[in-house]
Amino acid sequence: MHQGGPSVDSVRLVYDSRRDQTMLFSGFANGQYRTDTWAWDGASWFILNLQESPAARNGYAWAYDYFTEEVVLFAGQSTATSSSDPYNFHSDTWTLK
Repeated sequence: MHQGGPSVDSVRLVYDSRRDQTMLFSGFANGQYRTDTWAWDGASWFILNLQESPAARNGYAWAYDYFTEEVVLFAGQSTATSSSDPYNFHSDTWTLK
């Protein structure tokens, strides 16, 4: 558990009502983009140990889809490349859609 949360810049948060947690993906730290997925349960931040993640990026959009009960992540940029690949996060798994 990391009470203070990740030390990163350029992040976006989304609330996952199925998990009842606030989610954080990626960010910029120590001169590079990250691929970490973090969750806040109302008391502590913790990193999710996932086998796969979307490519590191900044400037992405994401939202919670109440119909599918998934977090949807789309677009963004990492260094000089932009991305439009859509990912869904459900049951501790990122899936390219």
